[in-house]
Amino acid sequence: GANLVFGSEVLEVSSAAQVVTMTNTGNAPLMLAIMPSGDFTASDNCGTTLPAGANCNINATFVPTAIGTRYGAITVSDNAPNNPQIVSLTGTGLPYPVPQIGQLSPLSTSPGGAGFTLTVSGSGFAAGSVLYWNGLARSAAFISSTQLQVVVNAADIALAGTVAVSVLNPSPGGGSSNVMLLPVTNATTSVLLSGSNVQVGM
Repeated sequence: GANLVFGSEVLEVSSAAQVVTMTNTGNAPLMLAIMPSGDFTASDNCGTTLPAGANCNINATFVPTAIGTRYGAITVSDNAPNNPQIVSLTGTGLPYPVPQIGQLSPLSTSPGGAGFTLTVSGSGFAAGSVLYWNGLARSAAFISSTQLQVVVNAADIALAGTVAVSVLNPSPGGGSSNVMLLPVTNATTSVLLSGSNVQVGM
């Protein structure tokens, strides 16, 4: 059978797909059932019957659930003499990285304002990442390894101050990110006057 070797992926992060092409070299339709196993998923355009001489693609992806070398297979059960056909799959799971926050959006907000969605951009985020808002754990929406979002309620920004935002990744690996500060302040305007003759009005 064929072998597919996937690279290393962080826990719970999906790899790019690898494609297996299956061809019915016989002269009769092939009745198919395709089943992945282990930390691997498969999608295909084969259907349940593959006509004689036709081919189809199976897309395999790797999503590690533990660190180290992970093994799996795609088993194709059919009515061919060499049934079943097995594609062996291997990949390596990596521990969670230490997350890094690069930017908050918005950069600041006003006290007494309405609630909003805070977007945290950076790197190393995971599905299990927890966002801390002034030291309190908040449920964050995992958008990608570079973006998290959290709903900020009006009560969170009722008073002026500075909010410390950080992200914690779970173990194995993981750890706490740097801290980014979100100012909760009223917008200020300033006028600078210079020179000895300042004339206002007519």
